Amino acid sequence: MATWWIKGSIVQSCNCSWGCPCNFQARPTHGDCEGGWVIHVEQGRLDDVDLADLNFAIMADWPGAIHEGGGKAILLVDDRGDTKQREALRKIGAGEVGGPFAVFINTYSLESTSYAPFDVHIDGPRSHANIGAAVKLELESIRNPVTGVELSPMVVLPEGMLYSESVRYSSKAFSVSEGIKYDYSGTDAAVAPINWRGP
Repeated sequence: MATWWIKGSIVQSCNCSWGCPCNFQARPTHGDCEGGWVIHVEQGRLDDVDLADLNFAIMADWPGAIHEGGGKAILLVDDRGDTKQREALRKIGAGEVGGPFAVFINTYSLESTSYAPFDVHIDGPRSHANIGAAVKLELESIRNPVTGVELSPMVVLPEGMLYSESVRYSSKAFSVSEGIKYDYSGTDAAVAPINWRGP
């Protein structure tokens, strides 16, 4: 099996309330989970393939809690990559070479893999990720309802599979329109540093 590592950032959102109870092994806010992750690779390799400055994403829809399975998902890969880079990112995103998605793949069926242009900007509450016509994600700060002050709450997960520490935000816009479909705003969103390796 291929050896790989990536360092970078993850931008995510879902249909849960801010903070997302799923982080604490609780039920999703509305009983089901619709959400996804956009991964920006700052540095990384799979064997001798350089993955720096590329992106991939998983968008998924589960009928209940993630761990109960039965979900479906799509994998999107940065079309700027050459053939080897695309295949390396596909393998990581599909969980074929270990890492966190080797666990998540047990909870959903991967309905499709597609290659698309990524526009990803990581900057706290001003972060956004647009993936072709398939995904639009814009973040904004959570605000104190009395004073209007911007808040930066954190979720710390020492045993977390994806990350150990994240800053939570609100989705200004979050829509998926390829393979699976949903459209949210005012729901949980987060940005976190990642440091993954496999197998």
